[in-house]
Order: sequence, then C-alpha cells, then structure tokens
Amino acid sequence: MMDKRTVTMFADNMIKQYPELFNDIMDFIYLAIDEIDEGGSPSHEWQLAYRSIEELIEEHIKNKQENESID
Repeated sequence: MMDKRTVTMFADNMIKQYPELFNDIMDFIYLAIDEIDEGGSPSHEWQLAYRSIEELIEEHIKNKQENESID
C-alpha cells in the first residue's frame, strides 16, 4: 500500500539526484494532495504520484542519454 511518507521520501531522493526536475516532481505531489482533498483514495493517488515520478525520471534519463549520444 502506497502512502504519503513513502512517496515524499522517494520524491526527496529523486530531487536530490535530479534537482532540475524539482518543479515537475512537486507538481505530482501537489496533484496527489489536491485529489485526496477532493475525495480521491489516498493509496491510489499516492500510487499514481509515485508512478508518475518514476516515468518522469525514466524519460529524463532517456532524453539525457539521447542528447549525449548526439554530441
């Protein structure tokens, strides 16, 4: 079961590794909070936020590798 503590710890670690993604990562955290405040299932919303952050990081790494191979 995904919870706020797990996701925020994950987000903190990802921000430390990829500070350039701070705003995007925080957008997913704030979106989860807003959805929960509006009645969404906390575990579901935190799971979505976690997966969205994972996908963001994966895409960032992929783009970074592609850009490095072009140089």
